[in-house]
Amino acid sequence: MEKIVSTTIKGDKMKVRFSCKKCLVSQTENPQDVKKEQQIFNGQSIELMYYECPVCRNKNYVQADNTQSKEWLTKMFMLTKQQIGANRAGRRGKNAGKAKKIQIHLRKVRNELQNELENAGYNFVECEVINGD
Repeated sequence: MEKIVSTTIKGDKMKVRFSCKKCLVSQTENPQDVKKEQQIFNGQSIELMYYECPVCRNKNYVQADNTQSKEWLTKMFMLTKQQIGANRAGRRGKNAGKAKKIQIHLRKVRNELQNELENAGYNFVECEVINGD
């Protein structure tokens, strides 16, 4: 289960829907309203992305990154940049297989970190990206 807040959302037409883990109220938020905080967990620096429930003020976490996941994310961005350059030059990119492998590793690292955090009491929620019209 991947908890990534989409970075390809254009304008305010898309919304993120989730239910608060504490008060169970269903919320719809703009992806741009996600908040970030840095913490130290088990000796490693982590970045947590969350939505704060407007009803009970509970932090509903949607994604966590550590050094390892950020390295995989950087590799994905670099590969995407190379693909865009190849497309502009009229060359066919051959990075689809590499991108899939990177996505698998990134998802694995994030899921492992999320499981550790959930076991420590962090409230993660599953978000759904919906049309905001």
